[in-house]
Amino acid sequence: MLYDLIVIGGGFAGISTAIELEKKDPNAKVLVLEASEQIGGRCRNTCVGPNGESSAGFGAQYIGVKQTHIYSIASRLSSLRSNTKIYGHNPWFRTYSEGKWYDTSVETCWNGIQSLDINASWLKKLSLCKTVLLVYALENLINGAYPSLSWCAYWLDKWNVQEWIDAQKLHPWVAELWVMGVRNIMSIDPKDLSLLHFLWYSVTNGGFFDEVTKDTVGGPQEFSVECGMGGLAQLYSKEIRGDILLNFPVVEVKTCPNQELIVRGKNGTTFVARTVAICVTPGVTGQINFTSFNDIPVICQERTNLFNQPIGYIARVVMRYSQRFWHNVSIPKNLNANFCGFSTGADPTPLKTYMEWALDISDPAKKSYALTIFTRTGIFDNVRAMGITGDQYKEEVERQLKEDAVILTQMEMARTANSVEWYEWKENEWIRGGPNTYTRPGVLTTLGKKLHEPDGPHKNIFFAAAEYAPAFVGYVEGAVRSGELVGQQIYAKLHGKGVQSVPVVSKKPNILLAILFGLLWIIVCILEATINIILRLLSSISLPKHAWQLDWIYPFLYLTALTISSPYALFIPQIFTFIMVSQFDNITGFKALDAPEPSPMRLFIHEICTLFYLLVTLWQSSNSDSFEWIIYALNGALLMATYGAVITHEAAHIGGRLSHTWDSPGWLFNSVLMGAGLHHAHHVKHLKRLANESVPLDSGIGILDAAGLALFPQIWFKKINPVIPIEIRLIKENDYFEIKNIEPINEDTVNGRDK
Repeated sequence: MLYDLIVIGGGFAGISTAIELEKKDPNAKVLVLEASEQIGGRCRNTCVGPNGESSAGFGAQYIGVKQTHIYSIASRLSSLRSNTKIYGHNPWFRTYSEGKWYDTSVETCWNGIQSLDINASWLKKLSLCKTVLLVYALENLINGAYPSLSWCAYWLDKWNVQEWIDAQKLHPWVAELWVMGVRNIMSIDPKDLSLLHFLWYSVTNGGFFDEVTKDTVGGPQEFSVECGMGGLAQLYSKEIRGDILLNFPVVEVKTCPNQELIVRGKNGTTFVARTVAICVTPGVTGQINFTSFNDIPVICQERTNLFNQPIGYIARVVMRYSQRFWHNVSIPKNLNANFCGFSTGADPTPLKTYMEWALDISDPAKKSYALTIFTRTGIFDNVRAMGITGDQYKEEVERQLKEDAVILTQMEMARTANSVEWYEWKENEWIRGGPNTYTRPGVLTTLGKKLHEPDGPHKNIFFAAAEYAPAFVGYVEGAVRSGELVGQQIYAKLHGKGVQSVPVVSKKPNILLAILFGLLWIIVCILEATINIILRLLSSISLPKHAWQLDWIYPFLYLTALTISSPYALFIPQIFTFIMVSQFDNITGFKALDAPEPSPMRLFIHEICTLFYLLVTLWQSSNSDSFEWIIYALNGALLMATYGAVITHEAAHIGGRLSHTWDSPGWLFNSVLMGAGLHHAHHVKHLKRLANESVPLDSGIGILDAAGLALFPQIWFKKINPVIPIEIRLIKENDYFEIKNIEPINEDTVNGRDK
């Protein structure tokens, strides 16, 4: 029998190819050949519910609402379960980074990035900002359909991701974050991955920081399929009207002079077709021999190179429990933290574990509580090296997986799993690893438009897989779209029409945005370099002895800025002051209370210079147009904020004399404190929150709020409203401001205390 199409591979790409051709041509004769014992390819299920009601995946697991094709299929054939509802409104993550464990939630992490606390050092944030801007700039150069036709494609394809990370000279934590992101998301070592491939993968999935790393609403991990992705593949395959043959691994595709193709299985059985669609991963396609009767090369060399690229190293483990022990966990930041994910960071080796990360896949409505865990296959190799097989092998692997789960979660309850199941994709001859095949430097750029075009002497061999997708590369959505595209191309081929080119359905290149983000990246690089130079200069002095000589930098910058005619120049000293002072402890690693007390004369000179700057600013604003007046007024407000931070650091050294400086040259000290306090008048909501609490001095926000709170009752309100239920005092030994409620007092009492 002569088939119109033989599909090799029964995953979502193969199923979609067959269905799309049959939609276009209901009379088409289609045969699907699957090497495994079941349809689904890289999608396999296991039951995690107590009654087998809930399914989890050993391969593909999640669907995002923006993945419209697979979302539509899943909604039609099954039902979806919202993972974000299971996680809760403020899910927590436990991540190992910089040699310690971090617990952060969506609300307490900065910009939604795991392990980066919202109060983290500004140096981390600045370095992260720099690399984010660079990624945005490079992503806007990428052609989603044809990555080799992207702007600067050859230059980007010369780099591997690890080289790119190292070349940026990032903060060690940010560099570690990159390695963790690449390994946890793509299951490949950064040194084995082309930078062009990484950017292409990110762009076709909506952007690395915008979508790929997003675990919340709108992200690619938002939904799970009730029947599991393996079950969905089986339901979807029933819509194929043609034949499906399981346990039929293909070993050869031979071209004939009459433009027909002979497909031979491992058992010697052959089938003949007019077209063939290779719907397996590029890494597996290399196991198929492509031959011809006249020895003409069947597959171009550029595509052959693609077949020899590395495959992800990950294996999936599903652990089922009788309770969600990772919920309602007591930690310092939250007494009822609901963890939804865990990660051992950039390299789990120092923790002596093979597990990289885990996600909660529970279904509370069905009393199903489980974690899906991504682990390196080395754990299985080590057990095999022990020479044990059969049940002993399974028992030892299960024991080690439970021990590793304790390390990953940092919770002893992880050892109490009711069942532990896993699937080693590397041991499957027709999968060989997961989740995807990736390309090393120099491979993508050689393909050009051949990536999505048919091959062979008669252009009747087509390729579809998640790795060939014009959008959502590497995801099931990409496999479906790739299959649908190839189905349309095969229909055109069979009916004598030209095979259409691939439309750019993902993000198109935008050179203007690339230039804009590139310029912002350059500005941040200059800022970071300037600050690093200053820090190196600071490291050359003895901080305990000379720390407060930094005070001279601020009035110098203020007075220098006045010589520049542009009002925008005034922002330079303001921003520098705010960063340097509010983050002084984080920058230098030096505690403010350890510094020697500044002399009253130095405070006096400092205050005179700063107040002079403020007066000149106000004078300039009065002689400016409306727009410049706003700029000067903003500078004045910013001055109060930055100077409030300076004063608070200095107040740490004269805390006991805070109310006695009226008789010294530092009398202006309290005057400026009044301005800092006025700036914080809008922090009234903090009065209730801070009552009976302590504000750490090493927190920039805590410093500024404490400055305002210290001023209000002492100088301002005692003249207007003497009934202030707040007092503030400095506890030197603990580096804390203590704020507490006191009984209402009258004006005489206040005056008496001052005296």
